[in-house]
Amino acid sequence: MSNSEKTSSRRDEATVIVHLGAGAHVNLRDKAIRSSDDYRGVTASTGLFVLSIYAALEGHDVLEIVGTMPWNHYGTCSVRELRAHFELLATTILDDDTPQPVDPLQEVHFDVVLPGLEDERLAVEGGLLDNVLLLATVEAWLDPHIDTFQSLFEPANADRITEESTMHRLTVDYTRYLRSRVVEVALFASERVGLHVGDTVLVNGEDGIPERRATVFSIDRGKVSLRFIDPVRATA
Repeated sequence: MSNSEKTSSRRDEATVIVHLGAGAHVNLRDKAIRSSDDYRGVTASTGLFVLSIYAALEGHDVLEIVGTMPWNHYGTCSVRELRAHFELLATTILDDDTPQPVDPLQEVHFDVVLPGLEDERLAVEGGLLDNVLLLATVEAWLDPHIDTFQSLFEPANADRITEESTMHRLTVDYTRYLRSRVVEVALFASERVGLHVGDTVLVNGEDGIPERRATVFSIDRGKVSLRFIDPVRATA
């Protein structure tokens, strides 16, 4: 695998994060509707329906992103999974009013483009929210696409991220084990400090494979056996 292919693979498997507030479906649909004028005249005369996400790229990780935002409930999936259904647009808006520490995250902010609705009434700027019949049409159009979007994201919360920040992190070459749930790794004594049978650990896959949770079920001298809680994802 070339360096460019490895970079592409890491980007495809990078984690993306979206805020999932109370009443998530309605919340996401309303955000998409309110965004409809943002791209008007830039990429489409009728605007675009988009949803805002952040990607754990360019040195920014999930812990930093979730810790920076005023979120508790959020969802995660991979870039690859998202691109299989929707187009992603990298945003380039530089807003002087963006508060710190959110501003540094703008370089990993993306908009997810939902399928557009062909309706000439949408060509009137700012008229969507004032037109009850058009609004109902747009909501009905967006509903199945919002359902698809939501189905891609594994719900989580900030408490889990805080918990994970204190866990042991180990590295495993997933390609050696394919979809096996059990792996054995050799660790130096310094890496085994504080590690006990029954602990839950985070396992980092190589070449951009997303991290997975595993349980330590045996420690024999320098070898530690792990049982994955989530199935291992084989590389393509």
